[in-house]
Amino acid sequence: MKAYVDKNLNSLPVYGSLIAVFFLLLITLHEPMMTWVWILSLCSIIIAIARIKKRLEPIKNLTLNLLAIFCMLLLIYMSGSFGLMATMVNLLVVACCLKIINLHTKADYHLILIVLFFLIACGFVYNQSVYLVLYYFVCLIMLFLTAFFLNRGVLSIGKSIKQSLKMIFQASPIMLVLFIVVPRFPPFWQTQIEKSTETGLSEQVTPGDIASLAQSDDLVFRAEFENNNVPNSQDRYFRSIVLDYFDGSTWSVAREPTPYDSVNKFSFEFEDTQETSQFRYLIIAEPANTRWLYSLDIPLLEENMGDAAIFMNQQYQLYQNEVSTKSNLYIISSYTNARLDVFKDEVDFSRYLQVPTDSNPRTQEWVAETISEEMTFTDKVDAINQLFLTQAFTYTLKPPLMSINPVDTFMFEYQKGFCSHYASAMTYMLRIAGVPARMVTGYQGGEIQGENILTVRQYDAHAWVEAYDDKLGWVRFDPTSLVAPNRTLLGLLSALNNQESEVFARDIKSFFDFAGLSVLDEKLSILDHNWNQFVLGFNQDAQSNIITSIFGELSKQSLTQFLLLTIALIGLFLAVLFLPYRSWFTLPTKTPLSLVFKSLSKLGYEKQAHETLASFVDRIKPSIQEAVFGPLEHFTELYYRATYQRNYDTPDVHKPNNTANNKHNTHEKSVANDMVNVIEGELIKAAKAVQLAIRSQKRHSRKT
Repeated sequence: MKAYVDKNLNSLPVYGSLIAVFFLLLITLHEPMMTWVWILSLCSIIIAIARIKKRLEPIKNLTLNLLAIFCMLLLIYMSGSFGLMATMVNLLVVACCLKIINLHTKADYHLILIVLFFLIACGFVYNQSVYLVLYYFVCLIMLFLTAFFLNRGVLSIGKSIKQSLKMIFQASPIMLVLFIVVPRFPPFWQTQIEKSTETGLSEQVTPGDIASLAQSDDLVFRAEFENNNVPNSQDRYFRSIVLDYFDGSTWSVAREPTPYDSVNKFSFEFEDTQETSQFRYLIIAEPANTRWLYSLDIPLLEENMGDAAIFMNQQYQLYQNEVSTKSNLYIISSYTNARLDVFKDEVDFSRYLQVPTDSNPRTQEWVAETISEEMTFTDKVDAINQLFLTQAFTYTLKPPLMSINPVDTFMFEYQKGFCSHYASAMTYMLRIAGVPARMVTGYQGGEIQGENILTVRQYDAHAWVEAYDDKLGWVRFDPTSLVAPNRTLLGLLSALNNQESEVFARDIKSFFDFAGLSVLDEKLSILDHNWNQFVLGFNQDAQSNIITSIFGELSKQSLTQFLLLTIALIGLFLAVLFLPYRSWFTLPTKTPLSLVFKSLSKLGYEKQAHETLASFVDRIKPSIQEAVFGPLEHFTELYYRATYQRNYDTPDVHKPNNTANNKHNTHEKSVANDMVNVIEGELIKAAKAVQLAIRSQKRHSRKT
């Protein structure tokens, strides 16, 4: 038996809007989707478009069932490498693909609508940015429009848009209340971060690696400084990873367990805080493929607004025990002028003197000839700095490959490199000279947006050197600034040569720069920062503060009262929206027919429940005077004309759906409405004429 297919459902507004929303959602779900699911989705969209254009017959159920079984087996086979959450998202997409190419009835469309709503919820698992919220808001409006288009014979497109926006805004207050009230539980699943090592700092750095980060403008973190107290550009060194092991070509985090790798909390004080520069700021860090966080020196963690604990080690690094798949929000105070010697009695400085003896012989020879053991710490550093200042070193984003003895090749042959080349060479030479040194990677600079928000992107990645002196503690040196001083003062772009700066600006320039909308870009960045701070950063502590501010304390009783208050507010809001309370306080509207019946009742004529208006008039005709019956008969005629004229030209949902018919129907309906308005106006006049005739008869009766 052939299934019935309503071809009006396959029209462009209904079917096309479903396909459009499905495609828009696929774009946001690119991270968890499998490659073959992408191919299946595109094929289903092509088939669906072909159905709109050519009115294709439905695909046979046997074919769809076999395809569904094959897809299920393939999902089960690949689920191990994608994880449970990603597999379930792919399952929803596959179900939508198989259904969207073979829709029959309104129930099928409603099923697809529900699946698309679930896909929107899945999208927020992988990304919660404010831009995605605005994007999904448009998708929601389109889904509601599709639902109303399914009732096209009842609601027009204009009314459908109005009803869609009305429903969304009606649900917004309830959504806001539930957002505040619902407890914050840790996630029941973990999503995999599929970013490559090129999108963030790594625990292993070979000179030249950080140069690849300069090709990316991905956001790393934003910092909001208190009281608009933002550090100067040359002081914005955000520490992330400390590299203390060198194998001759690659720097890495120590391979053996060390005291500063243990999970401990440190607290320390400064003898003279008047000599330190204190900065208090909130950092919102994007998810990355590292457990290391970002801060200025020396960081004191004041508040952690994330789920995972944050610790500090003896190298003044902030870190977590596991890689976080969510944004990290935390407030810290940094003392940038404080001496980095808090843990001097606990550090094994021999670790920072480790060097391989079988690599880079020319560098070792130069250090042995130039630097002696009798030289002071300052003299040793100055000797190395003079080498960078007197030789023809250049700063470049595209350094040549240096695979064998990279320090020798960089220092004495090419003399072209990025920040990691200079930091690596200086750290290596200091260690050979007997000075404890380590290489630090992080971010330097950033762009100020608004008055106190600093935006740091991947192209701000940087590497520098820290050397230890018994009197000064750990001292920061940036050899890159000797060769390219503008790098720390004005940013990466100003430190490149003309050709590289043009290429760099072209590659990372955003749409807002090309369109001359830099002000809008800044406003959107601030909006995104506030979204991350107040929405994504809303945690259990924030909930507790709200309850405490209302009830004065956090207890079982206050939690119960808070829950009851929430339920009452939601119930009151729903009552205001949907209860017919207006009719309770509104007097019944007097229609022309009720006025006529009331006037006749004064003469003793009551209409029976089973009678129509015409039969009632025929019954009282013999006993009523001609002066009253004439207007009453005219009223009856107008009443039936108005009643049947309202049903004139009712839209037929089975008529062919084309532009010409729509225009013709619209014109006829407009004419019919005008006629109804005229007749109803005459009907009111006729009812008043009946009332006037009855009053005249009653006055005449009194006189006689």
